[in-house]
Amino acid sequence: MPKLTKKAVDINTIALILLGLFVLLTLLVLAFVAQQSQASQAGRIVDIVNETIQQGAGSLI
Repeated sequence: MPKLTKKAVDINTIALILLGLFVLLTLLVLAFVAQQSQASQAGRIVDIVNETIQQGAGSLI
């Protein structure tokens, strides 16, 4: 009986470790995706600012 209980604990431990790794991997992927979207938003903002500056310069000329 004790042997079986020990084995069950080992399986639970392995399951917890796998779950933890999966959660870490998911968080890393989410962080990467968030970083990518922030970078693209920053790029869009720069484009909008550049367009505005060009339009302003065009209206001055």
